[in-house]
Amino acid sequence: MLDNAEFTSNAGKKRVRATQACEPCRKKKMKCDGTKPICLHCQEASIACEYSESRKRGPRKGYVQVLEQRIAQLERRLSNEEDYVSNSNNSALHPLSSSSSSSSSSIHNKTVDVPPLSNKGGRNPLGDDKDFYPPINIVIHLVDLFFKHLNSVFPLVHRKTLKRSIQDGTVSRPLLWAIMAIGARFSDHPLLKVDPPYWAGERFAAKASSLVDITMLEPTIPNLQFWGIMACLEYGRGCGARAWMYGGLAVRMCHELGLNKEETLSKPIKRNDGTIDAAAMALRRRIFWSCFALDKFASAGTGRPQYFGVSDYDATLPTVEESVLLLDHYQCTSINDTQVTDDSLMDITRHYLELVMLFGQVNRFITHIKSDASCENVIWPPPAAEFSMLDVCLQKWKADLPERFQFNTMNVNKHKENASLNYLTMWLSPHAIWCTTMLMMHRGSLAHNEVRPNDAPTHVYQALQASISTCKSCIDEAMVLFGLLRELCGRNVWPYMGYSAYICATVLMTSTFSHDSESYAKSRHGLEVLYDMIENLRPYWPMCERLALTTKDLLLTHTKLYSKHHIIQPRDAEDHDDYPATTTSAESSTNEVTGLQEDSTIQSNPATIEDIQQHLQSELEADFGFSLPQQQSALPLLQETLNHSNGDIDFNSFDFLYDSALFGQIMLDNNNTTRPTTTTPSSNEILSSMMISQHEPFLSNIIQHDAPDINHTP
Repeated sequence: MLDNAEFTSNAGKKRVRATQACEPCRKKKMKCDGTKPICLHCQEASIACEYSESRKRGPRKGYVQVLEQRIAQLERRLSNEEDYVSNSNNSALHPLSSSSSSSSSSIHNKTVDVPPLSNKGGRNPLGDDKDFYPPINIVIHLVDLFFKHLNSVFPLVHRKTLKRSIQDGTVSRPLLWAIMAIGARFSDHPLLKVDPPYWAGERFAAKASSLVDITMLEPTIPNLQFWGIMACLEYGRGCGARAWMYGGLAVRMCHELGLNKEETLSKPIKRNDGTIDAAAMALRRRIFWSCFALDKFASAGTGRPQYFGVSDYDATLPTVEESVLLLDHYQCTSINDTQVTDDSLMDITRHYLELVMLFGQVNRFITHIKSDASCENVIWPPPAAEFSMLDVCLQKWKADLPERFQFNTMNVNKHKENASLNYLTMWLSPHAIWCTTMLMMHRGSLAHNEVRPNDAPTHVYQALQASISTCKSCIDEAMVLFGLLRELCGRNVWPYMGYSAYICATVLMTSTFSHDSESYAKSRHGLEVLYDMIENLRPYWPMCERLALTTKDLLLTHTKLYSKHHIIQPRDAEDHDDYPATTTSAESSTNEVTGLQEDSTIQSNPATIEDIQQHLQSELEADFGFSLPQQQSALPLLQETLNHSNGDIDFNSFDFLYDSALFGQIMLDNNNTTRPTTTTPSSNEILSSMMISQHEPFLSNIIQHDAPDINHTP
């Protein structure tokens, strides 16, 4: 520090300002000029001039106390952190308060435990707001799971764009919470994992719903993405009405933004530097087609209308070039975890979407068809030109597939090695949907299985037998496909496939497929294949849990109905690896596509299963602090809806086989999954719910800055 400083006065003369007075001047309280070694006053008075040792200015009053208080606060916070982490092994979800441990069977009016953001040692990239996001490593973990399990089927979001918006703090808050709600149910993180896993996502879903306000109804890309994801989430939760309404908001925003028109989709999106962002344009097209598919799936089997008709859009299908632009290198791995450099199924998307169009048209037709057909007055096929047209279109879709996309053993083996898991799922799923769409068209013929040649005109009888044959061949092929979806794709199968499984199950329950011991064994094994596939999805989606329980009850009912053919044999639950070849011809597939074991039944110990369920339920209630509702089989509701004279369901009735809304009534609109309502927790509650250390690389290591900007509207 300088002892003095010189300043210039208005008169131009320099004066010296003392920075330290000498001891004699200090004692006499005289102004000292600070000159060393002797000041002017001491020189004139002929006295000794002494200066004390110079000392720096100390902190302001109370500053030290403030620092001590902050240190104590940090020590308490670290102590709480250690206590929470040490206790997390005993409770995956920390209850918010002791009052939440009531035994209420409902989760309404309960405060939702939402994990907070803890970004020690760095700036919070998500902003310091009231949302209290989870730690950033948890956020990225859940985002990656979302891209693995949902976005691969319905590409609504671009990974680079999303992570860039997370880094710069511009991400849509409801959108991010919805994304995390999808990812959380697939997480094995010890602070998230619960049993069943789908409950882990409920906390995030409740938070996403709580952020909905009037601005979420504005037609923007982030809002569109949010409602599309929420529609998927609600369908998996078994909430058909919300899935349909949320999906309706998404497709209406597509319409409002003009994404259903090629004129809009072909307009260039420019970056800040004036160059065209081709990836953003490709994603804009994928967003439309994803919402289009959601519209078709959400209305299937519910009787609810679809939004987009054939004349409501002229958007062209995605191209291979666009698929390359949007290629997610994080997911370019085969089922054997080998890197895929040239995906053999890259162009399957357009064929998949072509089938989704037909799937929607068939559902619309089935919903509106009116017929008073009965076994005494046979009318088959339905006297509607649209029936024949749709049947021809479906057959043409199958026949026109390129050879590499046909479903057969050679292609299965090829794509297992040369296609990514996501595209493999997208290849198997449309083949399964094709089979079930054909069943939707032709299963009404099974109500007339007992009709003899003399009971109807020749052309009617021939058409009836052709439809029955189509049902048999489609069932044979579908069972192989569902088995492969279970074995190869695992939990990557989306719950929308549950509707296809339901259609197959209803067909297998008819007497056509159990008229003797051989057909009984095949149909029973077919139900087991469906059960295995749905059971594999049960931990992640409440709708699949309900469907799995229903399918299990159908197995028991199947044995009761056709007990005269029942030969009890032990079931080898692991024997699912040998799936024989299939053909692309519906006529020849009956003989060549079996894939069915004829000597299998399910053996279980009801008492043991009940004990396990009670144990799991008690653990969940301890974790959440309140009782959780369990899913139940829909078979009792089905029995109430469709009763035969003897009290049983008439699975051979035309009313049952052609009921276009029954699936929605028993699977989607009568479930026990109740969304927890959410209030904003206090900061103390939030901070105590999840505090973990962060040693993972920060966002800058995982985000690339060449992400497309799809939020720009031309």
